[in-house]
Amino acid sequence: MIKGLNFRGQEKYKGVYIDEKEPDSFCLLLLLLAASTAIYALTAEEIIEKRDNNEYIETARAEMEMIIRSGRREMIKTMVSLTDRENSLTEFTNPRDRGTKFLKRGDELW
Repeated sequence: MIKGLNFRGQEKYKGVYIDEKEPDSFCLLLLLLAASTAIYALTAEEIIEKRDNNEYIETARAEMEMIIRSGRREMIKTMVSLTDRENSLTEFTNPRDRGTKFLKRGDELW
């Protein structure tokens, strides 16, 4: 182990100067960091509650494309869907089916 002194009387160990006259500020910093993360740590119940709150979306809008393959034939259907927790409206936008809509309210489908 090679040690050297700098002009302030600090020891150098592996390229890092260590001041033996003052408390090790690095250890103090680590202790403060560990304490601060412990304060903001979530409990198991809080994690489950956050997951439950994010499980369902309030509202959504989606543009979709469905490719139907049957043998050598391929059909492409495009649609736009608007959804909330209970209801959804889907409208086909491809030329052949344009204007066809499905409405879902609760458990009913039109």
